[in-house]
Amino acid sequence: MTAAEAAAIGAWRVLGVGDRVGAVFNDRDCIEVRARRSRATVLQILAAVVTQNQALGVGRGLVSAPAMLNTALDHARRRAPHDAAVIIISDFDGADAATRDMVAALARHNDVVAAMVHDPLQSDLPPSASMTVTDGELQIRLDVGRDSVRKSVSQLTRDRLKGIFDWTRELGIPVLPLSAAEDTAAQLRRLLGGLPAGRGRAAPHNQTEAALG
Repeated sequence: MTAAEAAAIGAWRVLGVGDRVGAVFNDRDCIEVRARRSRATVLQILAAVVTQNQALGVGRGLVSAPAMLNTALDHARRRAPHDAAVIIISDFDGADAATRDMVAALARHNDVVAAMVHDPLQSDLPPSASMTVTDGELQIRLDVGRDSVRKSVSQLTRDRLKGIFDWTRELGIPVLPLSAAEDTAAQLRRLLGGLPAGRGRAAPHNQTEAALG
């Protein structure tokens, strides 16, 4: 839901400043919306986001496929060869060395921003007796009442996020951490206010590509 809300807010903002906007994906397939400067295109993107968001859930035939992040980045790279603003909205699950390389390639000729969606419960689990986790198809129960289980899950999450922050910082990619537990619009207003200006490209952006995962 947070990624969908961020995409909606971002799409309208991009159109509002006169840029073209396009591209959506989820864990099952990659849906491309050709970048245009029109209200109809934004509505098409939002409809696709809503459809993909509604497909999430256990027993709906949607299996987590982290490799789709790299597929979407490859599509974005071909759609935005230079002088575009590329916004990656994802939890970065499945990010690997290939992800870093594709983001680096995008950043050579474009301004890239990563909006990283995260659930704070993953790194600060409540001391309840148990909780159910799912990959979209299967469910398992974790005994988070046990201190050792809570610590292990929290450490894995922190290590994963640290790895992503390390290479995005190395590449000079701004990261907007979006908490699933907070209002998306309020977070974006706060975070976007702290973004630096474009990194010195002579021409203004005339296209924005959004990759969602």
